[in-house]
Amino acid sequence: RLESLIQRAPFGCALLESPRIGVFGRPNVGKSTLFNALLGVERTLVHDTPGTTRDAVEAPVEWSGFPFRLIDTAGMREAETVVEAEGVQRAGALRDEVDLSIVVLDSSDEALVDEDPCSIIVMNKVDRLTDTERHALQQEHPGWIFTSALEATGLSDLRGRVVFRSVFAGPTVREMPSPFTRRQLSLLQRARQCLPSDRQAAVAVLAEFDSQP
Repeated sequence: RLESLIQRAPFGCALLESPRIGVFGRPNVGKSTLFNALLGVERTLVHDTPGTTRDAVEAPVEWSGFPFRLIDTAGMREAETVVEAEGVQRAGALRDEVDLSIVVLDSSDEALVDEDPCSIIVMNKVDRLTDTERHALQQEHPGWIFTSALEATGLSDLRGRVVFRSVFAGPTVREMPSPFTRRQLSLLQRARQCLPSDRQAAVAVLAEFDSQP
């Protein structure tokens, strides 16, 4: 039972410490427009001028009943000013910190993409494509999500993919007891460590669930 609870701890802890989802890509691929569309409100400034977003903007969202934190980042580019360089550097650092990355491409972008397991590839601005062009891309990249932030298409697919790739996916942990703080997880791990050699010590550790806030 201890082992089962420990295995479910990531799910419970994520209810209080929401998974962080970063939105990354080159300038002008529609990151901020997509970010605003996913939020349902305008939190970041959108403009045709490259480099409009210079710092990360973070906002809470709730998808399928689960909490996430969505982060809009500066476009990955060769910076022309110190401020831009700082924004690009921070965006790069965030790629290593977030739980999942949404990598946004422009529908006219032919760049090669590194499809690492911690990323969801999104082809945005598909409203600029013909049906034939879009179908060809979907056939070539079946794992990508195709969106038009301006026309609000493909957003539900993207939200669903984020949930599916998060800690909230999987078997019915939602209907079972689950630790939801790092302190609870630590107590369970300590109890499991004590249990083989000292059952009373394990019980004493578990009693701390009620003795501390």
